[in-house]
Amino acid sequence: MVDLVRFLFFIPLALHIGACMESRHLEAVSKLMKFCVLLNIGCTIVLVFELPFLIDLVLAIYRDAKVQYAINHIRIGIPFANPNFAALVFTLMLAYFLFFDRSIRFAALTLLAIILTGSRSGYIAATPLLLLGYFEFLFHSATSGKRIAFFLVIHGAAVAAAGQLADTFGGFSRVSELVVALQGGDLGQVNTANIRFELIDNALRFIHDSPVLGVGPGRALGLDVVDSQLASWPLNYGIPAALLLYGLFMAPMALLAIKASKPIHRWAAIATLLAFFLMLGTGDFMKNYRLFYLVLMLMHFMHLAAMRTDPGHPLNLRSSLS
Repeated sequence: MVDLVRFLFFIPLALHIGACMESRHLEAVSKLMKFCVLLNIGCTIVLVFELPFLIDLVLAIYRDAKVQYAINHIRIGIPFANPNFAALVFTLMLAYFLFFDRSIRFAALTLLAIILTGSRSGYIAATPLLLLGYFEFLFHSATSGKRIAFFLVIHGAAVAAAGQLADTFGGFSRVSELVVALQGGDLGQVNTANIRFELIDNALRFIHDSPVLGVGPGRALGLDVVDSQLASWPLNYGIPAALLLYGLFMAPMALLAIKASKPIHRWAAIATLLAFFLMLGTGDFMKNYRLFYLVLMLMHFMHLAAMRTDPGHPLNLRSSLS
């Protein structure tokens, strides 16, 4: 009953605010996003290097946040309580800075923030966004009158940089675990992965028994936590309700993919949805209703950011439905 009341409150509120967002809100929200990224990186520097006075201040302000900091093992989710929550939000911010704000500098800083969360789900989810950004850059380099030699140099530099980053970040335990698992073609090698897969498999059995209505929150014996939003919503509320909830998050990007006149906005919308669902597949993030609300707002915000620079697009989400 509590979950139902929360949904009835948060969903209409989020949809109303998202539909009413206008271009004048873009600058303020963009500044908040940049501040959030810089805050994460700044607090990480303070914690890792144990800067006097500042470390006590950070730990006092974020005493409830889950933080782990050592030279080879960093998990900083500030300003969020959980590093995986931060990775989800930063992944959406990465999409915004890459494709809608067109700020390579803050895209790079946001990628660093994702790395600092230590979230392997975040690393995987960011991949389609980075690949799209990489191929877009190469495409424009090759079709803007520049010589093919420049294209090849950039490509070679990108490959070399990727190799260097792999060597550099291999020292971080959570990155190295993921790299080894991907090289071996078995994500089960990742610590806790087998447990997650087993929980998801058990959840699917309950969903099979009650696909329409689900079993209700907390009613699946032995499944208090299912680390996959793609499994937990059908488990708790049934497949029809889960599809409705997924649709709420998909709508802004799906409309953008259909109606945007700029090809990069269409591809960015698809890549953002792919990144989002990759994250949902590895965590029960939307159980946190503040995160539920924030992510939905970010989807609306990116839709609005695309509309500002897309001459063939309406001015807000409400008008794009007409």
